[in-house]
Amino acid sequence: MKTTHKLITAAGMFILALFFLRYFFIICSVIWSLKGIFLNSPVEKSAEVSKSIKAVIKEFNKIDILFNHAGTIIVKPLHKSTEDDYDRLMDINVRSAFLTCSKVIPHMLENGSGSIVITSSIGGEKGFAYESLYCMTKGAVLQLARSIAVEYRD
Repeated sequence: MKTTHKLITAAGMFILALFFLRYFFIICSVIWSLKGIFLNSPVEKSAEVSKSIKAVIKEFNKIDILFNHAGTIIVKPLHKSTEDDYDRLMDINVRSAFLTCSKVIPHMLENGSGSIVITSSIGGEKGFAYESLYCMTKGAVLQLARSIAVEYRD
């Protein structure tokens, strides 16, 4: 990768981070004003996800909305990506979505309703250079969202 390309990519990532940070604080403000709670859990660990879900149910008696937004990225050429890179992105981007959804859906079914919002990325639909692993995981998350929408639509 040329130095100029690296600088442009870094500048673009910084602007993108600021954009998302702005909306992150807006979303947090809304959740806080609605008396929501924030739980900091390693979302790729089943026991921790279960513990967080139990904490939410203890606090509110049910879960009405799941906003599934965990994700991370590693930017490098595919041939330089390692199995550890693959495992990290799969754990955080895909496994976390599977775990949270599979553990929250039974509660929503029991309560007779619920909404799940899963954010993916344009990378889930369109490939980007140096983001092969990321795009692959976001494609998986997108397909999970589509499948859940069909499976539980009624």
